[in-house]
Amino acid sequence: FLYRRSQVHLTLIAFSDLGEGELLATLEQNEILSSAHYITPDGSEYHGGESVTRAARLLPFGSIAGVLDLWVVSWLREVGYALVASRSSCLKVPDEMRRPPGVRSWS
Repeated sequence: FLYRRSQVHLTLIAFSDLGEGELLATLEQNEILSSAHYITPDGSEYHGGESVTRAARLLPFGSIAGVLDLWVVSWLREVGYALVASRSSCLKVPDEMRRPPGVRSWS
């Protein structure tokens, strides 16, 4: 959805193409697979609800989503994200695709 409607060019990267020691290197695999992520061209990383509001800013009128990044209501954004993510099948990863904790490579 976002890729087709964004006002700027986006590059989508599959988790399997991240490589070791690069993007999202500070996160464990279960953290990578259990949340949404948004990475800027300069390498800044946003996770969870903040990644959703950052991505929404790329849509027409998306700057309105920036209100949810204000510290006064950011807790509400995270609660809402957690509720949606816990019920969303798009963030669920089958057990056979999960790696053991601490293993960062698919090979």
